[in-house]
Amino acid sequence: TAAFQQEIACGVQRVEETEQLSKHVKEARLAAFRKICSTMVDKNILSSFMYKRLQSPEKLFHFRQSFALQLAPNSLLQYTFCVVERSPTRFVFSTKDAVMFA
Repeated sequence: TAAFQQEIACGVQRVEETEQLSKHVKEARLAAFRKICSTMVDKNILSSFMYKRLQSPEKLFHFRQSFALQLAPNSLLQYTFCVVERSPTRFVFSTKDAVMFA
């Protein structure tokens, strides 16, 4: 039984080391992501892209209005039906008429 207890202790130690390594890797990835976002990516990158794509303030206004009118009920339904894992990467929208597919 002593050998079995020693094996269990070694297994627990390996699990703890793996968890610590995993924590450090996550922290390093998060630090790299934040550095890239703060130094390389403009804060209004989506607005700039849409303005260039639509080519006039009026079209941009109508696009934003249509997008907001679709996003509100979509968000409400997601909350009502307890839909999880909804992040900006999971939304797709048409740049022509702001139709959103979520």
